[in-house]
Amino acid sequence: MARGREVAPAAWRADLAADSVRTRPFLATWRAAPGALPYGDGPFTVRRQAGELVLDIGDTPVDVLVPQGGDRYLLRNLWSEMRLVPDSAVATLRPLWIPGNEKPRARATIAVR
Repeated sequence: MARGREVAPAAWRADLAADSVRTRPFLATWRAAPGALPYGDGPFTVRRQAGELVLDIGDTPVDVLVPQGGDRYLLRNLWSEMRLVPDSAVATLRPLWIPGNEKPRARATIAVR
């Protein structure tokens, strides 16, 4: 950009809303496989607060899930991508700051409360 060249637009967006019906199965508490994530094994809770999806680790709210389309959500504080795919009842977390981490680091089945 500083050299006058075109710059690719950012892949992340903030102009979408979460579909409350599609995300309802993920309003739950779950754990990742031991050692799979750099921010611990959980428990991770996805909940709705003031119309937003919020991720808690333990009893601490840590991030808002920013919808990216295609069942992907950006976690800005954790700089990670979360996928909530209703037909699979599986959530995945992928830390974006780990080089070469194109595949999800953790795949955890949602545990019903």
